[in-house]
Amino acid sequence: MYQTFDFLGFMHYNGMTRTGKYTIGHKISKKKRKLKQQAITKWIKEHRTTKFKETIMLLNKKLIGLYAYYGINGMLNELYKIYYHTIYALRSSIFRRSKR
Repeated sequence: MYQTFDFLGFMHYNGMTRTGKYTIGHKISKKKRKLKQQAITKWIKEHRTTKFKETIMLLNKKLIGLYAYYGINGMLNELYKIYYHTIYALRSSIFRRSKR
C-alpha cells in the first residue's frame, strides 16, 4: 500500500524504479497545481491588452520560476501539465482579442 503526504507543494509517495528498487516519488500536490494554473490563467486575462511579445517574455519568466522550484527528478509529466495549461489559456485569450 502506498502512503502519501504533502509537504512544500509536493506530494511524496513510495514508488519503485524501473529496476524494481525502492524510491520516493514526487508529484505536484493537486491543490498547488490547481492554484498555479488558476493564477496563470488570471494573470493572462489581466495582461490580455498588453503587447504580445511583452506578455510572452513575462510569462516565460513565470514558467522558468515554476520549473526552478518544481524541476526535480520524476516531475517532467507534472511540469508538462502546467505548460500545456499555460498554452491553452494563452491561446484562448489570444482568440478573444479583437479580430482586426
